[in-house]
Amino acid sequence: MLKHAGGSEAIALRRVRAGWIAVPAIVIAFFLLSLVPGQWALVVRQAVFLVSPMIAVVAFAAIVRVASSGAERRLWTFLTLCVVGLFVGELYFSAYQVFVSPTGPPVPSLFDVFNLFAAAWLVCALVVALGLDRLPKLTLSVLTADIVAVCAVVYVGIYAFWMGRLGQPDTPWHTGALWAAISLLGVVILAGIAWVARWARSGRDRPTMSLLGVSITVFALQLATWPLREVGVAGAGVSAADALDGSIVALGYGLLMMAALTRLSRSREGWRFEMGCPIDIDRMWQISILGTAVLVASAASWALRPAASSGERGLYVAATSIAVIALVVRTSFATLETGALRRTSATDSVTGALNYRSFQEECDKRILVGRRRGTPLALAVLGLDGFARVNHLFGHAVGDESLRTVASVLESAAGESAQVFRLSGAGFAVLGSGVSEAEAERFGLGLLGAVKTVEPGPGVRLSASIGVAATDSCLESKEELLRRAVAAKVWAEYHGKGRVVSYDEHIVHALGTEERLRLEEEHAHVGVVRALAAAADARDASNVYHSRNVAALAMLLAEKLGIDPHRAREIEIAAILHDVGRIAMPDSVTIPVVSSWRESRADEQHAALGAQLVASLGIDELPSWVRAHHERWDGAGFPDGLAGHEIPLEARMIALADAYDRMTGGRRGRPPMSKGVAMHEIDHGIGTRFDPVLAETFIEVVGQIALLGWSDNWPAA
Repeated sequence: MLKHAGGSEAIALRRVRAGWIAVPAIVIAFFLLSLVPGQWALVVRQAVFLVSPMIAVVAFAAIVRVASSGAERRLWTFLTLCVVGLFVGELYFSAYQVFVSPTGPPVPSLFDVFNLFAAAWLVCALVVALGLDRLPKLTLSVLTADIVAVCAVVYVGIYAFWMGRLGQPDTPWHTGALWAAISLLGVVILAGIAWVARWARSGRDRPTMSLLGVSITVFALQLATWPLREVGVAGAGVSAADALDGSIVALGYGLLMMAALTRLSRSREGWRFEMGCPIDIDRMWQISILGTAVLVASAASWALRPAASSGERGLYVAATSIAVIALVVRTSFATLETGALRRTSATDSVTGALNYRSFQEECDKRILVGRRRGTPLALAVLGLDGFARVNHLFGHAVGDESLRTVASVLESAAGESAQVFRLSGAGFAVLGSGVSEAEAERFGLGLLGAVKTVEPGPGVRLSASIGVAATDSCLESKEELLRRAVAAKVWAEYHGKGRVVSYDEHIVHALGTEERLRLEEEHAHVGVVRALAAAADARDASNVYHSRNVAALAMLLAEKLGIDPHRAREIEIAAILHDVGRIAMPDSVTIPVVSSWRESRADEQHAALGAQLVASLGIDELPSWVRAHHERWDGAGFPDGLAGHEIPLEARMIALADAYDRMTGGRRGRPPMSKGVAMHEIDHGIGTRFDPVLAETFIEVVGQIALLGWSDNWPAA
């Protein structure tokens, strides 16, 4: 019925306009037909009623096929299953009215089963909309236990409310319990919709989500007020009240249909629906604790009433038990989560080896043990030689796998009494007890032999420069041990690499001159970097601070990704120098007023020219990052047409920062975009122009730190 992917936007928009005419027409027709007696009026009324859910089912299924992301696909899949359940239930209800009884099926019946099926899938859709499915499993388990405890408290409150307001002397407690259960389901759905409406960021998807929210609210209100209809509290004129109630449901189906048609009309646009405020786990815990305490007190007072039946007492005891058990389970999951977080904070996310923080703690422990027992201690610090070549030849995925393999072989070679740590990008440390000064070099050679067994790719073997420091006496501090090992490693790097050097006091003295020269060289590099960046920015008067801004944004992204500080510093330098190649371009290319198409094409060579200029700084990977900062995720960039993970991670980071600052700063005579529009442009380029994961992270970082959100009203400055 609904063709979308190949259909034109004009046809989709006409469907939306027709839908806005059809929805009020369907609601009014249903209401009027509900007041007309007779079998034919009933048949026509139910046929009119089923039009909206039938179109909604087809449209929702079409959206699943054209969904732009996994999260959106999950959301619309759950909503499709929900609408299918509602439609089948309404079809059964209509058939029962036409062929069996005009009053509809009894309670309970298959109609209620289909509605519960739909409600379950609707809750799953809310979980996706709230972003709860992206939480770690332990965190989600903790939150689920809190929600169960809170729901137990709310359930008892709803039961007491309905029974107190509507319960008659002859109303059995189990009827009130069923009322409360259905009403609780509606309240939970309403709470989820309210949270989405309160905290969801605005964007191109807001109209669709607003329509969905209103339509789901209609059905949730129907569930929450279920007891009112069950006892017939509708005032005089029951038929008119029933007609009004059915018309409201028809309106809900109509809005569901319009939400689907609206999304289909914008299917070529990207989809982004993100919560602006995460669920506060600690606040939920406080609410569940307080609520359970209130429940225990109220349960005791209500259950001990003389008029309370045994079934009612059992209901209160069961609800209290569920809340208490949920809190106990929550505490257990929270304990497991805390332990997992501690383990995660102690290990490196790429290799699984212990990180620098763990190294400091373990080093202190082993030094204390060595002082008490007189046990010698050895530290081997190693740096993989030319590891940047591995990333350049085979990509960062292979590089990460090689680092994991290095950590594994080092652990095997070090023995049970030693531990392996990752200190930096390609730097590791091995701390071993019981290794004396006489055995230090042999200890390092064993580690070097293990590293040389790693082959990232055909014809490529890894090597390392290793410095080993061992002590048979009481060492004053871990800083001293690390200083000695690093000094030996630096000596190995300066004298041929691929070798093991044991610490000797003469190394420190001999290294003094070379170390001072290296520091002076670094200061000289910083001066050169700043001068080159200033010269490049001066070519475009509208972006005087462009290089500085790009570097700042790249550093924010690096910090969010947890990149090693030394590596982050190199990324900052590359970001500052990313446009340095423009220095070598003629003025006719860089001045927008006189540049021609041919000269604009020549401008694409600035990345390659910049890489050549940056190569003189002597930082191995810097030229490749500068060269690739205009490559695109889909391979349509320049100068080499790289795609996906072929593009260095650092170049992808710089590309995001560069694009955002150029959009908000204006370029080639164009007015600057607002920050909100620039964020939308980056969002629109996810998966085509930009790395999807990095772009999501960049939007989060800039949105949080610059307090942007998604509005288009902020000024660019």
